[in-house]
Amino acid sequence: MRSLNLGILAAATIALAACSTPQQATQATESEKTPMNSHIMNALEGAPEWVTGDCSIYLSKIGRSEKLCAAGAMGGSRNIALMKQNSAQRARLELANMMQSKIKGMIRDYQRSVTGGEQFGTAADDEQFSESTSKSIVDTTLSGTQVIATWASQTGELWSLVVLDTQSFMDALGKMQQLDSRVRDYVVKNAEKAFENLDSEIAKERGEIPTAPAAQ
Repeated sequence: MRSLNLGILAAATIALAACSTPQQATQATESEKTPMNSHIMNALEGAPEWVTGDCSIYLSKIGRSEKLCAAGAMGGSRNIALMKQNSAQRARLELANMMQSKIKGMIRDYQRSVTGGEQFGTAADDEQFSESTSKSIVDTTLSGTQVIATWASQTGELWSLVVLDTQSFMDALGKMQQLDSRVRDYVVKNAEKAFENLDSEIAKERGEIPTAPAAQ
């Protein structure tokens, strides 16, 4: 009788183990399906359009006239004032980098036009002139930027939207008396066209807008 009871107990133990193993495996599988950094994937859930895409589209929808915009973020701090300051500064830096690239291109075009094209670049200071002049213009005109919106993500990042109106840019540029008047006039004349898609380029740099595939 005792042997029979032990046999029944052993069979019941095996059956219980057989029943519990799939459930435990299922639970393990379900936990594996949820990565530890899943909160990062959802960090931008509910973010405004200026955070996740082309900020100029957002500006046009709310009736803003600014042509130039960029967004910056900062996280990992409980100091709200510091996060506001640094996120805005990062947005301005992003905007400045793209603006400087555009302005350098305009200055190079101007230099080519006055040197006959093929002579551009032969002088040692050509590139230095483009670099220093474009930086000077950006540093001066960025004083006209404004933070018009902020947004906090679920993971504690604070985003800031910085804008600069093209007209404000040209007004500031016109006051730069130390700048060669011919260069200033050329940049002012071409600023509207050069900057009209700058915000889209910034979004592409941030990986938010896929670039068009190259033609086959």
